Amino acid sequence: MIPGLKQLIKIVKLQKWFNYLHFVYTLLHFIWFVLHFIDTDMPKKLHICILIIQNINKMKKLLLLLVLPLFAALQINAQTAQPAKPAPVNPNAPVAKWDKMVNDFGEIAFNVPKTAEFTLTNGGKEPLIISSARASCGCTNLKYSQEPILPGKTSIVSATYNAAAQGVFTKTITVTTNADPNPVVLQIKGTVLPAPAPAVAPK
Repeated sequence: MIPGLKQLIKIVKLQKWFNYLHFVYTLLHFIWFVLHFIDTDMPKKLHICILIIQNINKMKKLLLLLVLPLFAALQINAQTAQPAKPAPVNPNAPVAKWDKMVNDFGEIAFNVPKTAEFTLTNGGKEPLIISSARASCGCTNLKYSQEPILPGKTSIVSATYNAAAQGVFTKTITVTTNADPNPVVLQIKGTVLPAPAPAVAPK
């Protein structure tokens, strides 16, 4: 349906309804004039009805003044509003491909640092750049290349866990590249075994 056509139909129907009320008002006014010469209560009751319809008829212009600007605004909005266009996709954009998202050390010795490595490959046609990388608490010696990664080439992101706390652990490395505005979260996990009991010196 044409934009605004429903509103136009409603206004036309509203206009016809007001015209009908005006006709009824005129007819009742004529009847009241005829019955005015008859000594009954009917003219008084009829006069009340006429006053009610008369007040409604007076509201006709006010309602039309309110409805017409609204209809005009809807028409203008329907004509000027344009559907949002999706952002163009760059077919040559860099694509970040990781060899894994989680590095599981399994069981490691207490206080013996372990290094995790993640391989990043550029699967696109434009250079891939790591704009930032940060490791959570407990990870040290975070390394990554700040040089552009050419199409088809790889780069290593690595971090060392200090294994200074016994028990199960999960650490993260958050990496942001120009391939995606949303950062990638890599995980390092494992279990640090209890520290060995100190040797007892012979007596």
